[in-house]
Amino acid sequence: LEKGEVYLDRARAKVALGDQPGARSDFGHAVELAPTDPLAWLLSATLARRMNDLTLARQHIAQAVKLSPDDPAVALEEGNVAVLSSQDAIARSAWERAVRLAPDSASGKAAAANLAELGPAPPTTGETR
Repeated sequence: LEKGEVYLDRARAKVALGDQPGARSDFGHAVELAPTDPLAWLLSATLARRMNDLTLARQHIAQAVKLSPDDPAVALEEGNVAVLSSQDAIARSAWERAVRLAPDSASGKAAAANLAELGPAPPTTGETR
């Protein structure tokens, strides 16, 4: 676990220095060695999304959600990954959860802004006008 946390810290430093490939490698080690740390999964998913690896981003954010479903930052990123994967309903649900969990936090405010950009939900099937 401690070694995984070191890889997580090193990956974060590499992201800050602009070394995405190096950070990607270190996040891989971090989630392998510290598989119960939701932050490792969240940050790995975020980097994967930024590197346009949506398959990996979806896998890693799913694990972060499983470990920390009530974290607004996790909910925000779940929505970010979902919207880029053309899963607007999942994005909307995740962003609504982030807003509900922490409306005044940075994650809650970003989620609210994303919801405003996404626009109103489409009517459900069978709804009368």
